[in-house]
Amino acid sequence: MFRNRDGQLKPGGIVLLLILAIALLVAGSTKLREQLFPPAAQPQAISADELRKISGGGGQPPPATVSQPQPGASGVQQPLVAGAAPAAGGATTVNEYKFVGKSLIKPIGQIQSYSYKNDTVVFPINIWGGWAPIIAANNGFKANKDCVFFKEFGFQVDLKLIDDPDAARAAFASGQSHVLWGTLDMIALFAEGLAKDPRVFPKVCQQIDWSNGGDGVVVRAHVQSANDLRGKTIVLAQNSPSHYYILRVLAESGVSPSEVNFKFTDTAFGAARAFVDNSSIDACVSWSPDIYNIVDEKNGGKKGGVKGARLLTTTKDANNMIADVWAVRSDFYADHRDVVKGLVIGIFKGMDVAAKDPDKVAALMADGFGLGVEECKGMMGDAHTTNFAENLKFFTDADFAANYDRTWRAASYVYKQYGAIGAPVRPEDSKDASLLREVAPLFPGSKEAPGPAFSPAQSSKIRIEAEPILTKTVMIQF
Repeated sequence: MFRNRDGQLKPGGIVLLLILAIALLVAGSTKLREQLFPPAAQPQAISADELRKISGGGGQPPPATVSQPQPGASGVQQPLVAGAAPAAGGATTVNEYKFVGKSLIKPIGQIQSYSYKNDTVVFPINIWGGWAPIIAANNGFKANKDCVFFKEFGFQVDLKLIDDPDAARAAFASGQSHVLWGTLDMIALFAEGLAKDPRVFPKVCQQIDWSNGGDGVVVRAHVQSANDLRGKTIVLAQNSPSHYYILRVLAESGVSPSEVNFKFTDTAFGAARAFVDNSSIDACVSWSPDIYNIVDEKNGGKKGGVKGARLLTTTKDANNMIADVWAVRSDFYADHRDVVKGLVIGIFKGMDVAAKDPDKVAALMADGFGLGVEECKGMMGDAHTTNFAENLKFFTDADFAANYDRTWRAASYVYKQYGAIGAPVRPEDSKDASLLREVAPLFPGSKEAPGPAFSPAQSSKIRIEAEPILTKTVMIQF
Protein backbone atom coordinates (compact mmCIF):
# COMPACT_ATOMS: atom_id res chain seq x y z
CA MET A 1 0.00 0.00 0.00
CA PHE A 2 2.83 2.33 0.98
CA ARG A 3 5.44 0.93 -1.38
CA ASN A 4 5.73 1.04 -5.18
CA ARG A 5 6.44 -1.98 -7.34
CA ASP A 6 10.19 -1.56 -6.83
CA GLY A 7 9.76 -1.91 -3.06
CA GLN A 8 10.49 1.75 -2.41
CA LEU A 9 8.34 3.79 -0.03
CA LYS A 10 5.84 6.13 -1.56
CA PRO A 11 5.84 9.74 -0.34
CA GLY A 12 2.69 9.09 1.70
CA GLY A 13 4.32 6.11 3.40
CA ILE A 14 7.34 8.17 4.33
CA VAL A 15 5.13 10.82 5.92
CA LEU A 16 3.21 8.18 7.89
CA LEU A 17 6.40 6.58 9.16
CA LEU A 18 7.69 9.97 10.26
CA ILE A 19 4.48 10.62 12.20
CA LEU A 20 4.73 7.20 13.89
CA ALA A 21 8.37 7.78 14.75
CA ILE A 22 7.60 11.15 16.35
CA ALA A 23 4.74 9.63 18.35
CA LEU A 24 6.96 6.82 19.62
CA LEU A 25 9.69 9.31 20.46
CA VAL A 26 7.28 11.46 22.50
CA ALA A 27 5.86 8.45 24.32
CA GLY A 28 9.33 7.11 25.02
CA SER A 29 10.61 10.44 26.29
CA THR A 30 7.60 10.73 28.59
CA LYS A 31 8.26 7.26 30.00
CA LEU A 32 11.96 8.04 30.31
CA ARG A 33 11.20 11.33 32.03
CA GLU A 34 8.98 9.50 34.53
CA GLN A 35 11.80 7.07 35.24
CA LEU A 36 14.55 9.67 35.49
CA PHE A 37 12.47 12.26 37.31
CA PRO A 38 9.87 10.44 39.44
CA PRO A 39 7.16 12.49 41.13
CA ALA A 40 8.36 14.38 44.16
CA ALA A 41 7.84 12.82 47.56
CA GLN A 42 4.45 13.43 49.04
CA PRO A 43 4.29 16.61 51.11
CA GLN A 44 3.61 16.24 54.80
CA ALA A 45 0.68 18.62 54.74
CA ILE A 46 -2.43 16.79 53.59
CA SER A 47 -4.34 19.20 51.41
CA ALA A 48 -8.03 19.04 50.65
CA ASP A 49 -7.25 17.98 47.07
CA GLU A 50 -5.00 15.17 48.28
CA LEU A 51 -7.65 14.00 50.71
CA ARG A 52 -10.20 13.90 47.91
CA LYS A 53 -7.86 11.65 45.93
CA ILE A 54 -6.70 9.30 48.65
CA SER A 55 -10.00 8.81 50.42
CA GLY A 56 -11.74 7.89 47.18
CA GLY A 57 -9.16 5.28 46.16
CA GLY A 58 -7.49 5.51 42.77
CA GLY A 59 -8.19 9.20 42.40
CA GLN A 60 -11.95 8.88 42.60
CA PRO A 61 -13.85 11.52 44.60
CA PRO A 62 -14.66 10.34 48.14
CA PRO A 63 -18.20 9.94 49.39
CA ALA A 64 -17.53 12.46 52.13
CA THR A 65 -17.37 16.22 52.05
CA VAL A 66 -13.90 17.50 52.90
CA SER A 67 -14.03 20.69 54.91
CA GLN A 68 -11.34 23.29 54.62
CA PRO A 69 -9.44 24.34 57.74
CA GLN A 70 -11.18 27.11 59.60
CA PRO A 71 -9.93 29.34 62.40
CA GLY A 72 -10.62 27.81 65.79
CA ALA A 73 -11.46 29.57 69.01
CA SER A 74 -7.84 30.68 69.41
CA GLY A 75 -7.55 31.89 65.84
CA VAL A 76 -5.25 29.00 64.93
CA GLN A 77 -6.25 27.07 61.85
CA GLN A 78 -7.74 23.70 62.60
CA PRO A 79 -6.47 20.57 60.81
CA LEU A 80 -8.24 19.27 57.77
CA VAL A 81 -11.18 17.02 58.44
CA ALA A 82 -11.93 14.17 56.05
CA GLY A 83 -15.59 13.88 56.86
CA ALA A 84 -18.86 15.72 56.76
CA ALA A 85 -18.99 19.44 57.33
CA PRO A 86 -19.39 20.52 60.96
CA ALA A 87 -22.93 21.23 62.03
CA ALA A 88 -23.92 24.79 62.64
CA GLY A 89 -26.17 23.67 65.46
CA GLY A 90 -28.56 20.97 66.55
CA ALA A 91 -28.09 17.56 68.07
CA THR A 92 -25.42 16.18 65.73
CA THR A 93 -21.77 16.97 65.12
CA VAL A 94 -22.36 17.32 61.36
CA ASN A 95 -25.25 18.37 59.15
CA GLU A 96 -24.00 16.81 55.93
CA TYR A 97 -23.75 13.11 55.11
CA LYS A 98 -23.92 10.79 52.16
CA PHE A 99 -25.27 7.29 51.85
CA VAL A 100 -22.75 4.95 50.24
CA GLY A 101 -23.09 1.47 48.83
CA LYS A 102 -21.77 -1.62 50.53
CA SER A 103 -18.04 -1.84 49.99
CA LEU A 104 -16.26 -4.51 51.96
CA ILE A 105 -12.93 -2.72 51.79
CA LYS A 106 -11.96 -0.08 49.25
CA PRO A 107 -8.84 -0.77 47.19
CA ILE A 108 -5.84 0.78 48.90
CA GLY A 109 -4.63 2.54 45.79
CA GLN A 110 -1.01 3.43 45.23
CA ILE A 111 1.45 2.48 47.97
CA GLN A 112 4.43 4.78 48.22
CA SER A 113 7.44 5.35 50.42
CA TYR A 114 6.99 7.86 53.22
CA SER A 115 8.44 11.35 53.43
CA TYR A 116 9.87 12.52 56.76
CA LYS A 117 10.51 16.24 56.63
CA ASN A 118 11.65 18.62 59.34
CA ASP A 119 11.72 15.75 61.86
CA THR A 120 7.92 15.86 61.96
CA VAL A 121 5.69 12.83 62.44
CA VAL A 122 2.34 13.08 60.66
CA PHE A 123 -0.13 11.44 63.04
CA PRO A 124 -3.81 11.39 61.96
CA ILE A 125 -6.51 11.05 64.61
CA ASN A 126 -10.31 11.14 64.60
CA ILE A 127 -12.79 13.02 66.77
CA TRP A 128 -12.53 10.88 69.87
CA GLY A 129 -11.99 11.69 73.54
CA GLY A 130 -9.39 8.98 73.90
CA TRP A 131 -6.84 11.04 71.97
CA ALA A 132 -6.58 13.50 74.85
CA PRO A 133 -3.12 12.17 75.92
CA ILE A 134 -1.37 12.83 72.61
CA ILE A 135 -3.10 16.19 72.23
CA ALA A 136 -1.91 17.05 75.74
CA ALA A 137 1.65 15.87 75.09
CA ASN A 138 1.74 17.78 71.80
CA ASN A 139 0.24 20.93 73.32
CA GLY A 140 -2.38 21.05 70.58
CA PHE A 141 -2.67 19.82 67.03
CA LYS A 142 -0.08 21.71 65.01
CA ALA A 143 3.56 20.73 64.90
CA ASN A 144 5.40 22.86 67.47
CA LYS A 145 8.47 22.89 69.69
CA ASP A 146 6.63 23.60 72.91
CA CYS A 147 5.68 19.98 73.42
CA VAL A 148 6.90 16.84 75.17
CA PHE A 149 8.00 15.24 71.91
CA PHE A 150 10.37 18.03 70.87
CA LYS A 151 11.65 18.97 74.30
CA GLU A 152 12.55 15.41 75.25
CA PHE A 153 13.13 13.64 71.94
CA GLY A 154 13.82 16.31 69.31
CA PHE A 155 10.97 15.64 66.90
CA GLN A 156 7.59 17.27 66.33
CA VAL A 157 4.13 15.83 65.78
CA ASP A 158 1.54 17.14 63.32
CA LEU A 159 -1.90 15.85 64.30
CA LYS A 160 -4.19 15.61 61.28
CA LEU A 161 -7.93 15.21 61.77
CA ILE A 162 -9.17 12.45 59.45
CA ASP A 163 -12.45 10.92 60.57
CA ASP A 164 -12.89 8.62 57.56
CA PRO A 165 -11.06 5.32 58.25
CA ASP A 166 -10.58 4.66 54.52
CA ALA A 167 -9.01 8.08 54.05
CA ALA A 168 -6.74 7.51 57.05
CA ARG A 169 -5.63 4.16 55.62
CA ALA A 170 -5.01 5.70 52.19
CA ALA A 171 -2.88 8.49 53.68
CA PHE A 172 -0.92 5.83 55.56
CA ALA A 173 -0.37 3.70 52.46
CA SER A 174 0.51 6.64 50.20
CA GLY A 175 3.23 7.86 52.57
CA GLN A 176 1.45 11.07 53.52
CA SER A 177 1.21 9.92 57.13
CA HIS A 178 3.43 7.71 59.25
CA VAL A 179 0.72 6.54 61.61
CA LEU A 180 -2.70 4.92 61.24
CA TRP A 181 -5.24 5.61 63.96
CA GLY A 182 -7.79 2.99 64.74
CA THR A 183 -9.40 0.56 67.06
CA LEU A 184 -7.66 -2.80 67.11
CA ASP A 185 -10.57 -4.36 65.25
CA MET A 186 -10.13 -1.75 62.51
CA ILE A 187 -6.41 -2.47 62.22
CA ALA A 188 -7.20 -6.20 62.01
CA LEU A 189 -9.66 -5.46 59.21
CA PHE A 190 -7.17 -3.40 57.21
CA ALA A 191 -4.13 -5.60 57.88
CA GLU A 192 -4.88 -8.13 55.13
CA GLY A 193 -4.69 -5.48 52.42
CA LEU A 194 -1.73 -3.66 53.93
CA ALA A 195 0.20 -6.92 54.29
CA LYS A 196 0.64 -7.03 50.52
CA ASP A 197 3.47 -4.50 50.82
CA PRO A 198 5.91 -4.92 53.73
CA ARG A 199 6.57 -1.18 53.82
CA VAL A 200 3.10 -0.39 55.10
CA PHE A 201 2.39 -3.44 57.24
CA PRO A 202 1.01 -1.95 60.50
CA LYS A 203 3.00 -2.33 63.70
CA VAL A 204 1.09 -1.67 66.93
CA CYS A 205 3.20 -0.73 69.94
CA GLN A 206 0.73 0.99 72.28
CA GLN A 207 -2.89 0.99 73.37
CA ILE A 208 -4.49 4.37 74.02
CA ASP A 209 -7.70 3.37 75.77
CA TRP A 210 -10.72 1.12 76.08
CA SER A 211 -13.94 2.60 74.81
CA ASN A 212 -16.01 3.14 77.92
CA GLY A 213 -19.38 4.36 76.74
CA GLY A 214 -18.01 6.17 73.72
CA ASP A 215 -19.52 3.74 71.18
CA GLY A 216 -23.16 2.73 71.14
CA VAL A 217 -26.41 1.87 69.43
CA VAL A 218 -29.33 4.31 69.45
CA VAL A 219 -32.79 2.97 68.63
CA ARG A 220 -36.28 4.33 68.18
CA ALA A 221 -38.95 3.64 70.76
CA HIS A 222 -40.34 0.53 69.03
CA VAL A 223 -37.01 -1.34 69.36
CA GLN A 224 -36.86 -2.84 72.84
CA SER A 225 -33.97 -5.30 72.46
CA ALA A 226 -31.31 -6.39 70.00
CA ASN A 227 -33.60 -9.21 68.91
CA ASP A 228 -36.06 -6.57 67.76
CA LEU A 229 -33.51 -5.46 65.17
CA ARG A 230 -34.48 -8.35 62.90
CA GLY A 231 -35.94 -6.89 59.72
CA LYS A 232 -35.03 -3.37 60.81
CA THR A 233 -32.84 -0.72 59.16
CA ILE A 234 -29.57 0.19 60.88
CA VAL A 235 -27.40 3.08 59.75
CA LEU A 236 -23.64 3.21 60.38
CA ALA A 237 -20.23 3.83 58.83
CA GLN A 238 -18.98 0.58 57.37
CA ASN A 239 -15.53 -0.86 58.09
CA SER A 240 -15.34 1.22 61.25
CA PRO A 241 -15.52 0.57 65.01
CA SER A 242 -19.30 1.04 64.67
CA HIS A 243 -19.42 -1.82 62.18
CA TYR A 244 -17.53 -4.18 64.46
CA TYR A 245 -19.63 -3.19 67.45
CA ILE A 246 -22.98 -3.87 65.80
CA LEU A 247 -21.75 -7.17 64.35
CA ARG A 248 -20.76 -8.20 67.87
CA VAL A 249 -24.10 -7.07 69.31
CA LEU A 250 -26.01 -9.00 66.65
CA ALA A 251 -23.88 -12.11 67.10
CA GLU A 252 -24.33 -12.07 70.89
CA SER A 253 -28.08 -11.87 70.35
CA GLY A 254 -28.24 -14.63 67.75
CA VAL A 255 -29.21 -12.24 64.97
CA SER A 256 -27.54 -12.77 61.60
CA PRO A 257 -26.32 -9.68 59.68
CA SER A 258 -28.46 -10.93 56.77
CA GLU A 259 -31.55 -10.46 58.94
CA VAL A 260 -31.09 -6.69 59.16
CA ASN A 261 -30.95 -3.95 56.56
CA PHE A 262 -27.69 -2.03 56.78
CA LYS A 263 -27.52 1.50 55.38
CA PHE A 264 -24.03 2.97 55.23
CA THR A 265 -22.95 6.60 55.49
CA ASP A 266 -19.61 8.24 54.83
CA THR A 267 -18.77 8.75 58.52
CA ALA A 268 -20.04 7.71 61.94
CA PHE A 269 -21.24 11.25 62.61
CA GLY A 270 -23.02 11.18 59.27
CA ALA A 271 -24.87 8.08 60.48
CA ALA A 272 -26.18 9.99 63.48
CA ARG A 273 -27.40 12.81 61.23
CA ALA A 274 -29.07 10.33 58.87
CA PHE A 275 -30.89 8.78 61.84
CA VAL A 276 -32.20 12.20 62.84
CA ASP A 277 -33.31 13.03 59.29
CA ASN A 278 -34.90 9.70 58.29
CA SER A 279 -37.72 8.26 60.38
CA SER A 280 -37.52 5.04 58.33
CA ILE A 281 -34.19 4.23 59.98
CA ASP A 282 -34.76 2.19 63.14
CA ALA A 283 -31.29 2.25 64.69
CA CYS A 284 -28.01 4.11 64.49
CA VAL A 285 -24.50 2.99 65.45
CA SER A 286 -22.06 5.82 66.15
CA TRP A 287 -19.92 7.27 68.91
CA SER A 288 -19.81 10.17 71.32
CA PRO A 289 -20.83 12.89 71.49
CA ASP A 290 -23.56 12.16 68.95
CA ILE A 291 -24.91 8.94 70.49
CA TYR A 292 -25.82 10.95 73.58
CA ASN A 293 -27.10 13.99 71.76
CA ILE A 294 -29.56 12.31 69.40
CA VAL A 295 -31.54 10.41 72.03
CA ASP A 296 -34.78 11.89 73.31
CA GLU A 297 -34.32 14.67 75.83
CA LYS A 298 -36.64 12.68 78.12
CA ASN A 299 -34.21 9.76 77.93
CA GLY A 300 -31.19 11.85 78.88
CA GLY A 301 -30.41 13.37 75.51
CA LYS A 302 -30.20 16.99 74.47
CA LYS A 303 -32.75 19.33 73.02
CA GLY A 304 -33.21 18.42 69.37
CA GLY A 305 -32.87 14.69 69.94
CA VAL A 306 -35.16 12.20 68.23
CA LYS A 307 -38.49 11.72 69.96
CA GLY A 308 -38.61 8.39 71.78
CA ALA A 309 -35.02 7.48 70.85
CA ARG A 310 -32.84 5.86 73.51
CA LEU A 311 -29.56 4.03 73.92
CA LEU A 312 -29.90 0.30 73.42
CA THR A 313 -26.32 -0.45 74.45
CA THR A 314 -22.94 1.27 74.75
CA THR A 315 -19.42 0.11 75.48
CA LYS A 316 -20.12 0.74 79.15
CA ASP A 317 -21.97 -2.55 78.83
CA ALA A 318 -18.83 -4.22 77.48
CA ASN A 319 -15.93 -1.94 78.27
CA ASN A 320 -13.21 -4.40 77.21
CA MET A 321 -14.47 -4.81 73.67
CA ILE A 322 -13.14 -1.88 71.65
CA ALA A 323 -9.46 -1.03 72.17
CA ASP A 324 -8.09 2.18 70.67
CA VAL A 325 -4.54 1.90 69.38
CA TRP A 326 -2.26 3.42 66.78
CA ALA A 327 -0.11 1.64 64.21
CA VAL A 328 3.09 2.80 62.55
CA ARG A 329 4.37 1.90 59.09
CA SER A 330 6.89 -0.94 59.21
CA ASP A 331 9.42 0.96 57.10
CA PHE A 332 9.19 4.05 59.29
CA TYR A 333 9.53 1.89 62.40
CA ALA A 334 12.65 0.22 61.01
CA ASP A 335 14.22 3.58 60.06
CA HIS A 336 13.14 5.62 63.10
CA ARG A 337 12.64 3.25 66.00
CA ASP A 338 13.83 5.94 68.41
CA VAL A 339 11.07 8.27 67.20
CA VAL A 340 8.40 5.60 67.68
CA LYS A 341 9.77 4.97 71.16
CA GLY A 342 9.50 8.70 71.85
CA LEU A 343 5.88 8.65 70.74
CA VAL A 344 5.13 5.84 73.18
CA ILE A 345 6.81 7.59 76.11
CA GLY A 346 5.32 10.98 75.21
CA ILE A 347 1.79 9.62 75.04
CA PHE A 348 2.17 7.95 78.43
CA LYS A 349 3.32 11.29 79.83
CA GLY A 350 0.40 12.97 78.10
CA MET A 351 -1.94 10.68 80.04
CA ASP A 352 -0.66 12.24 83.26
CA VAL A 353 -1.07 15.75 81.86
CA ALA A 354 -4.66 15.04 80.81
CA ALA A 355 -5.47 13.61 84.24
CA LYS A 356 -3.95 16.57 86.11
CA ASP A 357 -5.30 19.39 83.95
CA PRO A 358 -8.40 18.16 82.07
CA ASP A 359 -9.69 21.70 81.54
CA LYS A 360 -6.59 22.76 79.61
CA VAL A 361 -6.57 19.58 77.53
CA ALA A 362 -10.31 19.87 76.82
CA ALA A 363 -9.68 23.39 75.51
CA LEU A 364 -6.94 22.09 73.18
CA MET A 365 -9.28 19.36 71.97
CA ALA A 366 -12.11 21.81 71.44
CA ASP A 367 -9.89 24.03 69.30
CA GLY A 368 -8.80 21.12 67.13
CA PHE A 369 -12.12 19.27 66.94
CA GLY A 370 -14.26 22.37 66.47
CA LEU A 371 -16.46 21.41 69.43
CA GLY A 372 -17.32 22.98 72.77
CA VAL A 373 -14.92 22.70 75.70
CA GLU A 374 -17.47 21.09 78.00
CA GLU A 375 -18.44 18.66 75.25
CA CYS A 376 -14.79 17.63 74.83
CA LYS A 377 -14.39 17.29 78.57
CA GLY A 378 -17.35 14.92 78.58
CA MET A 379 -15.86 12.96 75.68
CA MET A 380 -12.71 12.35 77.70
CA GLY A 381 -14.88 10.36 80.09
CA ASP A 382 -16.11 8.09 77.29
CA ALA A 383 -12.72 6.40 77.12
CA HIS A 384 -10.80 4.58 79.85
CA THR A 385 -7.18 5.63 79.25
CA THR A 386 -4.78 2.70 79.54
CA ASN A 387 -1.58 3.48 81.44
CA PHE A 388 1.74 1.63 81.22
CA ALA A 389 0.68 -1.24 83.49
CA GLU A 390 -2.54 -1.72 81.55
CA ASN A 391 -0.64 -1.64 78.25
CA LEU A 392 1.75 -4.30 79.48
CA LYS A 393 -1.21 -6.43 80.53
CA PHE A 394 -2.94 -5.94 77.17
CA PHE A 395 0.14 -6.83 75.12
CA THR A 396 1.81 -9.53 77.21
CA ASP A 397 -0.60 -11.16 79.69
CA ALA A 398 -1.70 -14.44 78.13
CA ASP A 399 -4.25 -14.95 80.90
CA PHE A 400 -6.00 -11.61 80.35
CA ALA A 401 -9.34 -12.43 78.74
CA ALA A 402 -9.31 -9.23 76.68
CA ASN A 403 -5.67 -9.18 75.66
CA TYR A 404 -4.31 -8.10 72.27
CA ASP A 405 -4.37 -11.52 70.66
CA ARG A 406 -7.92 -12.38 71.72
CA THR A 407 -9.28 -8.98 70.73
CA TRP A 408 -7.58 -9.24 67.32
CA ARG A 409 -8.83 -12.78 66.69
CA ALA A 410 -12.38 -11.94 67.71
CA ALA A 411 -12.43 -9.03 65.25
CA SER A 412 -10.86 -11.15 62.50
CA TYR A 413 -13.44 -13.88 63.01
CA VAL A 414 -16.40 -11.49 62.94
CA TYR A 415 -15.18 -9.75 59.78
CA LYS A 416 -14.32 -13.04 58.08
CA GLN A 417 -17.81 -14.35 58.77
CA TYR A 418 -19.24 -11.11 57.42
CA GLY A 419 -17.12 -11.52 54.29
CA ALA A 420 -14.98 -8.42 54.68
CA ILE A 421 -11.67 -10.31 54.86
CA GLY A 422 -10.44 -13.57 53.40
CA ALA A 423 -7.22 -14.60 55.14
CA PRO A 424 -6.91 -12.93 58.56
CA VAL A 425 -3.47 -11.72 59.61
CA ARG A 426 -2.06 -13.30 62.76
CA PRO A 427 -2.06 -10.96 65.79
CA GLU A 428 1.58 -11.73 66.62
CA ASP A 429 2.62 -10.35 63.23
CA SER A 430 1.27 -6.88 64.02
CA LYS A 431 1.97 -6.72 67.75
CA ASP A 432 5.25 -5.31 69.06
CA ALA A 433 5.67 -5.21 72.84
CA SER A 434 9.43 -4.64 72.74
CA LEU A 435 9.17 -0.88 73.27
CA LEU A 436 6.96 -1.34 76.30
CA ARG A 437 9.60 -3.56 77.88
CA GLU A 438 12.32 -1.03 77.05
CA VAL A 439 10.48 1.93 78.62
CA ALA A 440 9.45 0.00 81.75
CA PRO A 441 12.15 1.65 83.94
CA LEU A 442 10.53 5.03 83.26
CA PHE A 443 7.26 3.95 84.87
CA PRO A 444 8.20 2.18 88.11
CA GLY A 445 5.32 1.20 90.31
CA SER A 446 2.75 1.72 87.56
CA LYS A 447 -0.45 -0.04 88.52
CA GLU A 448 -3.63 -0.78 86.66
CA ALA A 449 -5.97 2.16 87.15
CA PRO A 450 -9.38 1.38 88.61
CA GLY A 451 -11.80 1.19 85.74
CA PRO A 452 -15.55 0.77 85.59
CA ALA A 453 -16.75 -2.69 86.48
CA PHE A 454 -18.54 -4.57 83.73
CA SER A 455 -22.28 -4.58 84.17
CA PRO A 456 -24.77 -5.42 81.41
CA ALA A 457 -27.11 -2.59 80.49
CA GLN A 458 -30.42 -2.79 82.27
CA SER A 459 -32.15 -1.08 79.38
CA SER A 460 -31.44 -3.87 76.93
CA LYS A 461 -31.92 -7.61 76.86
CA ILE A 462 -28.72 -8.34 75.00
CA ARG A 463 -25.82 -10.08 76.67
CA ILE A 464 -22.35 -8.86 75.80
CA GLU A 465 -19.44 -10.45 77.62
CA ALA A 466 -16.51 -8.52 79.05
CA GLU A 467 -14.34 -11.10 77.30
CA PRO A 468 -13.89 -10.03 73.66
CA ILE A 469 -14.33 -13.55 72.31
CA LEU A 470 -17.98 -14.10 71.63
CA THR A 471 -19.79 -16.56 73.84
CA LYS A 472 -21.03 -18.61 70.92
CA THR A 473 -19.02 -21.86 70.82
CA VAL A 474 -18.14 -21.38 67.17
CA MET A 475 -16.48 -18.08 67.99
CA ILE A 476 -13.69 -19.66 70.02
CA GLN A 477 -12.69 -22.13 67.32
CA PHE A 478 -10.06 -19.92 65.67
